[in-house]
Amino acid sequence: MNRSMRVGVSLFVVLAAALVAVIVVQGQPVAPVPSAPNVAPAAFNPANSPYNIVILSSSPEFTSDWASPETIAAQLGAQIFSSWEDFINAQIHPLDAVIVHSSAAGFADREWLADAYWNDGIVVAAVNLDWPEFYPMLTGGHCVGTPMDPRLSHGDHVVIRSRLLVADIPAEREALAQDSFAACEGDGNVDSTVETTGFNAESIAKYQSGLNNANDLSTLRSVILSFIRSIDLEIEGFLMRTWELDATPEVFRERMLAIGLSEESVDKAVAEIWGGD
Repeated sequence: MNRSMRVGVSLFVVLAAALVAVIVVQGQPVAPVPSAPNVAPAAFNPANSPYNIVILSSSPEFTSDWASPETIAAQLGAQIFSSWEDFINAQIHPLDAVIVHSSAAGFADREWLADAYWNDGIVVAAVNLDWPEFYPMLTGGHCVGTPMDPRLSHGDHVVIRSRLLVADIPAEREALAQDSFAACEGDGNVDSTVETTGFNAESIAKYQSGLNNANDLSTLRSVILSFIRSIDLEIEGFLMRTWELDATPEVFRERMLAIGLSEESVDKAVAEIWGGD
């Protein structure tokens, strides 16, 4: 699993942008942010999960019991839909994760999945689809993932992706989103060139594994729930605006040094924000 956080164009610029937002964002329009975490009614999820997760699967597949839609649904408290119309008509909200079984690849609405992934902070996963089959479903074919190890792809397996981009200023969020798309979220050959002034954050995560035993199934459950919780925490942190509560040079310097930034980079950020103190 690779997880990265990007704010602005570099780490110190990211953190500087968070603090500069205190000064420059006042009066600016605020970009829309996905809803804060919401607990679903216990009756909806058979496993009493606080999350709404769905599995799309249209027909029986030649999979092991570990990779069957029913087994995965039981692990996650998920609901299975056998057609796109049934899923849309169910009007599940909030929706936290969608798992596409390979039999549903033909009917899953790719435009909808791409919007859910790029704009709504919904975790998306696929069972028995390799990266070159799955990732283009989320990008209109623009980005193609690197094939997984044949030792995984030749058996039952799962791939998972998660991302969230939030920003104070709509135009900056749009620019960052377009930049991330052009760069295939860092997997392509395009370097980020977006400068920002407001507070913004982008996180990306991906995972792949076989589905051949109880341990694989348990790990799948843990990863999906972890990705959902990570998105929840990022939304909460953005809405709470922690940086605006105690934005001082001393606090900034202490936090930046604590996470491993060099004194030189911290001094540069402090100089840009506070004029050199």
